[in-house]
Amino acid sequence: MIESDEILRKLIELFQKFNTINVWSQITGKNDFQAEYLGKGNICDVIRCRLNPSILTKENTKFSSIYHNEIVVKILPDNIFIKYDPLEASVINTIICSNGIGPRLFYTDHQYKVYELIDGRTYNYNDDCNEQTVRKLARTLARFHRLNVPISNDSQQRWSSMIENLELMPFYDILESKAYLPLIKHDEQLRQEYYDFAAKIDIIKLNANIIRLCHDISGQSSFVFSHNDFNRNNRIVCNDHIKLIDLDYSTYYYRGYDLGRYFSNYRHRDDMFGAESFPTDHEMDIFLNEYRHEMVRKLKCNNTNNNNDDHDHWMDEILDDDHHQYSLQQLRAESKAFTLLAYAVDTYFGLWQFTIDPNGSHGKYFLNVAKTRGMELQRLIQQFINDDDHKQFVHLYSQ
Repeated sequence: MIESDEILRKLIELFQKFNTINVWSQITGKNDFQAEYLGKGNICDVIRCRLNPSILTKENTKFSSIYHNEIVVKILPDNIFIKYDPLEASVINTIICSNGIGPRLFYTDHQYKVYELIDGRTYNYNDDCNEQTVRKLARTLARFHRLNVPISNDSQQRWSSMIENLELMPFYDILESKAYLPLIKHDEQLRQEYYDFAAKIDIIKLNANIIRLCHDISGQSSFVFSHNDFNRNNRIVCNDHIKLIDLDYSTYYYRGYDLGRYFSNYRHRDDMFGAESFPTDHEMDIFLNEYRHEMVRKLKCNNTNNNNDDHDHWMDEILDDDHHQYSLQQLRAESKAFTLLAYAVDTYFGLWQFTIDPNGSHGKYFLNVAKTRGMELQRLIQQFINDDDHKQFVHLYSQ
């Protein structure tokens, strides 16, 4: 439980900003609720808050048609990478919640997001080994990708600029100067284990070439409403459904970004930063087939001019066309290209995190992340270059 008076005071101030028919707005002191960290995230802190029974009286709940005695508070950092727009976040969350894909958003401003608590567990290794669960996740992602969310181009441009132009990132100077090298060299143990890797890998050049590959393989038709942080911790398995959380980066972008993040830790014991092999095409197809059928099923529903037999024939033609945007060959190519990007992002993220905390356990953990993901990145590049199905990879720079 969180006992810090400072954090509890900030939470109370936050709750009192809620509208007056929300029971949480009635909180006046730290004895009215309990708080605990759900996780000290890499970017945001996430806190689970629970009302104490003493405040759950008829008087303060009678105005709420639905009240929640447990909520999740996300504290946004001051230096968040992308400009945060509370209005845009509210629109996105309302649509996703109304489609049954994500949690309800109770409150947001430039510092906080407050959600309902979804009663479930995070997606894990065993789920990837369960074909039915994999198919269910694929359908959930397809439903997310086909959402039509009324937001401006600005968020997409902010996101693509950040992902595709490392020089705009706040840590670019660290990567360009390789500021982590003297820090590694200074520690004998780190030097022996990590220096050669860190000195040889040119993550800026690798990232630029992978971005170019992703552009070459993807077409404008592959733009969807994308989650953009589709890791396991953001997939919640609850009863017979899978819901997606953590929508901070959600906007329009290439569908491959989510597909690549999924396959970048497919059947990994490590939930985020493992390097435990890449799926075979057959394993990829379990997910991709369900995904494309769900996407094309929506197209069929929108195509109202034909009878059912014509619909079915039309769908079969799309799914059997190797050159169509929903062909397995196209989806595999996008998935592999963006998997490389996921590994590249994790590599430079790890080097950055180590550099800002070189002597702490947090920094050393992320140095290992950088090496683990960076070495696997280079191995996968060679694997994909040798893959006869995807000639585009032949031109990818390899170290």
